[in-house]
This record gives sequence, structure tokens and C-alpha cells, in this order.
Amino acid sequence: MVFDSGYRTILRLRYSDAFLSKHPYHEMFPSGKTRKSDIVMITGRLQAESNGRLVLIADDIQFAENLK
Repeated sequence: MVFDSGYRTILRLRYSDAFLSKHPYHEMFPSGKTRKSDIVMITGRLQAESNGRLVLIADDIQFAENLK
């Protein structure tokens, strides 16, 4: 999920089948390991669910390593 600064959900996130076949979950989010940043660039597409809510389908995720 994508959150605003108040920790409210503003956009649900799902992973595409292509993303999951390329990146196992434990590779992207290893347990016990922290990242320097929680800022990411997500490449994907928006999809409307039957209830009208938008979902971001992620095809690729890049974590920001060097913040300035």
C-alpha cells in the first residue's frame, strides 16, 4: 500500500505476475534487513476495481539508495 505522511492508505499496491516471476518476495523484502530509505519508484499501471477503487499494479520497483 502507498501511504501519505499521516499513514493513511491512499493507493493499494499489487505486484504483476511478471514482477513476481522476476523478483521473489524474499529478494525484494529480506527479513531482518533494513534499507536506508523507504522511498521507491514504482513502474506499473493503474487499474480500477469493481468497487471503483484504484489499484497500482507494479511491474518494477526501484528503492532509492542515495537520498540528497
